[in-house]
This record gives sequence, structure tokens and C-alpha cells, in this order.
Amino acid sequence: RRSLEAVETPPTDAFARALSDYATCRRGKVLVVDDSSTALHWICRAIESKFNCEVHTASSAIEALSLTEHFDFDVVLTDMIMPHMDGFQLVSALRAREKKKRDRDPRGDHKRLFICALTQLAEAFDVQNRADVDVVSRKPFSRNLDLDFLSEHLERRREETTRSLR
Repeated sequence: RRSLEAVETPPTDAFARALSDYATCRRGKVLVVDDSSTALHWICRAIESKFNCEVHTASSAIEALSLTEHFDFDVVLTDMIMPHMDGFQLVSALRAREKKKRDRDPRGDHKRLFICALTQLAEAFDVQNRADVDVVSRKPFSRNLDLDFLSEHLERRREETTRSLR
């Protein structure tokens, strides 16, 4: 029985093109967190109808933290008002985890997780001031949920991935 040994070889042009194609075609990973099954349904439908994304859902912040341990998400959309652990605590925990990773490996390629807060109109100003989020999207949603921010971010992430593979 023979063992396979890893052999380091410099990337060929074909290999580099394959990596670039992978990055370009790579489906973004989006996590949607909301304790309302109706909101989860509408948000997921809106994302899936407009983007070639892998969409995961969590019905609580605790479940979301568990999922982020196992998957490398590009974007998290989270409700800010939830029982047990709210969106503010979730965002804080996610940012603390990012900081730990950067501190452990300062030279690593650590991309900031893009987080969108989903909130009621009355809470929007407070959310912008209290949470370390990139975007605030107001609830309740219309059927034509504005997801321009998501499109722009996913495209940026694909470009970053392509550059890092070259």
C-alpha cells in the first residue's frame, strides 16, 4: 500500500485561472437571523430570487453563533430585538470573535464580517449608534426588499477572493 505525499509545485497558469474562476463563481454565504418565521421566509425568498447565494437561517442569536462557528459567512442579516440574546449581543459576540482571530494571527487574511441590522423604524437611530453594524435595514419589509447593499458587498467579496488567489 503506497502513501500519497504532498508535493509542492508552483501554480501554473491553468491552475491560477481555475482558482480565479472558483472565486468568481463562488456562491456567497448569507446568514439570516430572526425569531419570526415569517420574516425569515420573506428575507430568504428575496435573497434567493436576486442572488446566487447559499442562504442559512437561524431563529435565535444563540443558534446563529453556533452556525458561525462552523461556516464562514460573507454576510449576516440579524433582527436586533429577539428573546434570550438580542441582536446587539450577537453583533458584539461576532465582533469579539473577529478581534480574537486577528490578535492570534495578525498577519492572517481576516475579512471583516458584513453585518446588516434588521430593525423597526423607531429603533433605527439607536441601532446605528449602539451596534457595530455595516447597514441598518428597516422592518417591516415590503415584498421588494432593498438588497442593493448585499449585491455590492458580495461582489466586493468575490473580487477580494480573486485578488487573494493571484
